[in-house]
Amino acid sequence: MQSFAGRYTYLEFDMTTSDWPAAIPTALDAIVTSMCIHHLPDHRKQASSARSSNTSLQGAGTSTTTGDILRPCITATWERANDRDDPEAATKRLHRTPQEQAHHDNHVRYMIPLDRQLEYLRSAGFQGIDVYFKHLENVIYADTARLRHTASPNNPTRL
Repeated sequence: MQSFAGRYTYLEFDMTTSDWPAAIPTALDAIVTSMCIHHLPDHRKQASSARSSNTSLQGAGTSTTTGDILRPCITATWERANDRDDPEAATKRLHRTPQEQAHHDNHVRYMIPLDRQLEYLRSAGFQGIDVYFKHLENVIYADTARLRHTASPNNPTRL
């Protein structure tokens, strides 16, 4: 992120509560979450979507999220891909220690199907939400309706 220094603000906070830091501006160019939403229970996913939707998105006007989405139908595909990248992955997966199994169970506990996550976002007001990249359970999605509303012919980064 060094090449983007001065162009973003990085905040860490506990999204499991409603107490979001005052340091979050009320107007943003974009909201990016990375590998965190899937760790929230559904009611917090919905609250986070609503809170993000109520933020005034200016500039690029897009909400982009990357994260894990549960796709039960691709579990075998994901495991095959991991096994190809790491020849010991199958053995590790089949012979986890109790601590490793607890870590895995905690990691996947709140993952949900992609369509449910997108519905939470649409219900919160992200009417143009769409998926732009998907690799196994990793996705990137954005609300291009907001992007179009803030489009400018003088800014080539906007549609």
